[in-house]
Amino acid sequence: MKKSIDMLNGPLLSSILRFSFPIIATGVLQILYNNADIVIIGQFARESQNAVGAIGATSSIIHLIVNLFLGLSVGTNVALAQSIGRRDDPGSKRVVHSAISLSIICGVIMTVIGVAFSDAFLTWMDTPVDVFDQSLLYLKIYFVGMPASMIYNFGSAILRSKGDTKRPLVILSLSGIANVIFNCVFVIFFDMSVDGVAWATTISQYISAIAILCVLFKEEGCFKLELSSLRLSKNESLLILRYGIPAGFTSVMFNISNIFIQRALNAYNNPDILDGSAAASGLEGFVYTSMNAFSQASMTFVGQNAGARNFKRIPKIYGTCAAVCVGLGIIMGWTIYLVGEPLLRVYLPTTSPEGIDFGMLRLACILLFYFLCGLMEVQMGVIRGLGYSSIPTTVTILTVCVFRILWLYTIYPIFGTLASLYVCYPVSWLLSVVVLEIVYRIKYKSTTQLAATINEP
Repeated sequence: MKKSIDMLNGPLLSSILRFSFPIIATGVLQILYNNADIVIIGQFARESQNAVGAIGATSSIIHLIVNLFLGLSVGTNVALAQSIGRRDDPGSKRVVHSAISLSIICGVIMTVIGVAFSDAFLTWMDTPVDVFDQSLLYLKIYFVGMPASMIYNFGSAILRSKGDTKRPLVILSLSGIANVIFNCVFVIFFDMSVDGVAWATTISQYISAIAILCVLFKEEGCFKLELSSLRLSKNESLLILRYGIPAGFTSVMFNISNIFIQRALNAYNNPDILDGSAAASGLEGFVYTSMNAFSQASMTFVGQNAGARNFKRIPKIYGTCAAVCVGLGIIMGWTIYLVGEPLLRVYLPTTSPEGIDFGMLRLACILLFYFLCGLMEVQMGVIRGLGYSSIPTTVTILTVCVFRILWLYTIYPIFGTLASLYVCYPVSWLLSVVVLEIVYRIKYKSTTQLAATINEP
């Protein structure tokens, strides 16, 4: 247990930073490796400009399907963190084995759905004809790696629940290096295009899955993975689903609204807009993944303290995570924006000046206000850690998905500009922050009052 962090006692800031920094490093490395796809293909692939747009056109679809199932890993995190807080070792063991079993099942389902319906997904999104075939090829190969992706993410959630965020970082570092190597080999030496990038990603995902399984096989106590114990325990599986399905559905709501926005971008039928948006989105990912680490910290720390009925510590966890997250979002967002043009040219070395301008427009409308998204994520993490996973989903449906789609069909047509399309992001984040703050205060008060009633003699 020396790799674990004590979330129930001691100073919070140092513990939260120890927990979060490896997650930030993991996320940044993951983005670097993913962006290596775009950089390598943009520099070396044949028809590189269309290839970059082809990969960018698939992002909303991939995020929609992947995040639906990755929400179950959030359920694993909350269920296991609360079990650890209660010091329920038998229950923790059942959660671990149910989670890995679910990851395998979900991965296979995703592969079948993704490969079978890739054509229909791209058609529904009005993907431009000049990138359609490449996008379709990329999607089908990408979804072959879904079982491995699920195993790695569920395994990482198990380790994070007990405060071990370093070993997932090491595993991702190794698989990411493999990803870059395979990218170079396939694209540069074998003259492949989006298919080479997709196969490099898929192979690296299986490397990370094998590595995380090896770590879990060597764990001790209730965290040790045993093949003979792999099964879906009824109560623990239902608990994971209870927490995880709403979390996955929350991500789906974000991505459904993003798909509508992507369709609006596709309607311009302008490759420069697609390239600029895809490149800017890649830069935004660095900020998001850094802030999201504190959302995961808030969820795990609150989950353990809620399980241990240490409710007085929860507002301090919320305040610490929110302050650090917002500060980081402001600093990173403005810094990246100020050097945005040269950074965008790393992604788009052959694009026209208009492509860079379109990318900078997106950064100005979205990235400068990204700290609001970080605060929203921390709030959702705290509420989920308290055990109310369905409430953030309801809020998200109303303030993100419904609001953005309404914006798309009401406000956006009035102005008809890209800026009026992009600005719906920060407005929806602000609306969510206000509603989630009210929800947190109500639920924290009711939870502590209920706990006090139960503890009365």
